[in-house]
Amino acid sequence: DYDRAIEVYRQMFEENQENPQIYNRLGGIYIMKNSPEKALELFDKVRKANPQNVSILLKIGSIYYDQKEYGRAFEYFNKANDLKPDNILAKYYLGATLKTQGKHEEALEVLERALNAEPKSLEIRLLMAEIYEKMGQKEKNFTLLEEGAEADPGNPEIHHYMGLLKSQSKEYSKAIVYFKKAISINPKIEDYHFNLGAAYNKAGKLQDAIKEFEATIKLHPNSAEAHFNLGILYDSVKQGDKAIMHILKAGNLFGDKNDSVNKMESRRLLKEFYKKFGFKLEDIE
Repeated sequence: DYDRAIEVYRQMFEENQENPQIYNRLGGIYIMKNSPEKALELFDKVRKANPQNVSILLKIGSIYYDQKEYGRAFEYFNKANDLKPDNILAKYYLGATLKTQGKHEEALEVLERALNAEPKSLEIRLLMAEIYEKMGQKEKNFTLLEEGAEADPGNPEIHHYMGLLKSQSKEYSKAIVYFKKAISINPKIEDYHFNLGAAYNKAGKLQDAIKEFEATIKLHPNSAEAHFNLGILYDSVKQGDKAIMHILKAGNLFGDKNDSVNKMESRRLLKEFYKKFGFKLEDIE
């Protein structure tokens, strides 16, 4: 109950108006309530009481960053980095801000220092990969991630991301290897199964694709996209009852999400499948 928490801290403030921690905690509550202007006002009081407070500088910078006031965000992140050069978060935010300002070389320089201090950080590697892509150096993206996998081989997300990159470049056999590696580390993430299913589908391995989309809906039964793909795949392998069941489910789920385009496409396919396989509604029920 954020309102109750605010009232409690306001009472504490009345009793001790010189305590900056009250401003800090109250500002944090306003952030959770999505009231950044009020949070900013309170955080600034803490900053004035202690200009060397790196945590508060990062909080203020983050608010300005979210508001797309990148010049002001840079000011606070840069100050935090100057005060505490070993603060990885300050370097990450500083690099992100420089990226938005188009200062790619400077951003990479800052992020490289952060990565040297924290080589297992996937977040830093992904941000650097985005910058290299903007600079037209896509080959460095994958090198960064391969190095990350060596530094942190038990992190499934880095293997998943490498699979996504290989899928984007239509190297589906390689994508499959990376997705399978991610699943071997953590088999309970539906996105891993879904993307492996998509890669199998693109590679023409329909039964394997079906298996992975079925695994997806076991983890996330209301995945409209997985049901939709299963409908099309079961149609391809001439299993009409399953094709109809999944495409019907997909249409209902797309409707629940107010996705009218995919709902209409599901309904179109449903009619097509009924006709193609000679089913009537009572046969499915």
